[in-house]
Amino acid sequence: MNTKIAAFFSKKLLVITNVLTATLLGFFLIKENYSKPVSNDSNTAIIKKATTADKVISEKELSAMNNNFHPVYEDFSTGNSTASFRVLVLGNSLSIHPALESIGWSHKSGMAASKISEDYVHILLAKVSAKLPGKKIIFRVANFADFERHPNSLSQTTIDSLILYKPDMAIFQLGENVNEEGLPLFQSKYIDLIKSLQSGRPLPVICTTPFFPSLIKNKMVDSVTAKTNSFLVDISHLPLLDSTNYAKNEAGYKGNREKWTVTGIGMHPGDKGMRNIAEQIFIAINGIISRQGNW
Repeated sequence: MNTKIAAFFSKKLLVITNVLTATLLGFFLIKENYSKPVSNDSNTAIIKKATTADKVISEKELSAMNNNFHPVYEDFSTGNSTASFRVLVLGNSLSIHPALESIGWSHKSGMAASKISEDYVHILLAKVSAKLPGKKIIFRVANFADFERHPNSLSQTTIDSLILYKPDMAIFQLGENVNEEGLPLFQSKYIDLIKSLQSGRPLPVICTTPFFPSLIKNKMVDSVTAKTNSFLVDISHLPLLDSTNYAKNEAGYKGNREKWTVTGIGMHPGDKGMRNIAEQIFIAINGIISRQGNW
């Protein structure tokens, strides 16, 4: 009798444990803004309606931050050698954002670094310069947020200008501004863009996941890298593991958060987040340069 009672309670305990585990996992996925995976092999099957819990930043906040002109590109360099190493960075506000006083953003840099030297692009510029001391390192950085929102708007003239730059390496930091319903089109155009740059010459390409965690978008980037033989760097885990990677939560942040008039700025990486993003990307850069050997 005691054995039967023990077996009964053992089964009950197992059921209760499984229910609690499933409940906690579901809570974690919602809390950390992960979307639920859809069981279907089709690329379009991963797209679903975004719920309020899935939205890290509202469309209104994104509109306020992005309603300004972005130059075609900007070049940043270090060193004066005649031999150069060229890096192309196509990103969004995390890569470069001009000053926009209407939202309290007072300087040009990757949002929300306290100053331009603290954004991930300039940290990588310094790291690559140290890795290749005999080269002039040039980072050409373009804000492609419009491409994220309107993938069909990218002109052949713009693509040709990127090809003529003849980069030795390309970094794509894209996905944060893509509407989930538009992911299939964006994915297709994203692949086309990378292949255009790779056409006719070997070009190592690094693609990051969005900084704002999204399982659906991470799957999309993973598919893009697989179809273009590119390197995948996950930066979405940074705010999940440590929320102080968000500028709004960073202790000792050197910028002036009191000036910000939209909460979306604070959801961007601060100085700590930018350093951590640079560290993740540089692991891939260092490996690529070391493997190539002739740079």
